[in-house]
Amino acid sequence: MLSRLARGLYSLGRVVERAQHVARILEVNHKMSLERSSHDDPEVWSAISQSFDCEIPAPDERALYGVLVLSPEHPYSVLRCISEARDEGRSMREQISEEMWIHLNRTHLEFQSMTYEKVIVIGRSEFNRRVEVFADALHGLADDTMIRDESWAFLRLGKFTERVRMVCRILEIKRKSVSADLDGGPVDVHQWQALLRSLSGYEPYRRAYDARVLPSRVLEFVIQRSDFPRSLVCSLL
Repeated sequence: MLSRLARGLYSLGRVVERAQHVARILEVNHKMSLERSSHDDPEVWSAISQSFDCEIPAPDERALYGVLVLSPEHPYSVLRCISEARDEGRSMREQISEEMWIHLNRTHLEFQSMTYEKVIVIGRSEFNRRVEVFADALHGLADDTMIRDESWAFLRLGKFTERVRMVCRILEIKRKSVSADLDGGPVDVHQWQALLRSLSGYEPYRRAYDARVLPSRVLEFVIQRSDFPRSLVCSLL
């Protein structure tokens, strides 16, 4: 297989997974901001800004959407990731299926003129959900329509490599918010639930354990649980 093709498929899987996780992080923290006092907001948005090197003087939700969703330059911007995925897909037309290309192109055309005002009209939660569905659908189409050859393998390699990176970023963001819990302080249940929801792990966690959210169990679940597809160990395997 040509290295150019392998690199392109790897990059396609990587940027699609990246866009999905950025949308997940913003969505979970958006919902949390509706539940907590405004006094707590700057700390959380600052943690996200620092993790993604946004260089925003006074981070808030709108500023982060401007960088992590709408920026044409920031490497973790959702719209940039979708644009890159479409460009990679166009150059890989002979390697990916027709269904994947149609899905990539349609999503790119839908999002390319997106602004923060349009996101507000759509609804932040609905917009983030569309990004998540886009990524899940593309990965599902790859599994259902591609031959399980080297092209498929390099696409999955990019997907899971980026997932490992994003799990580590999510853990780092949450570490700054829940460090007191690990030192014996009172457990902030909402923060630990947010960690699970950032990885679509809240319901699987409850099935594996019970409704109680315990820091040691949450960390074991998202790091070591080999049968949970978004855990660090499972992604590495």
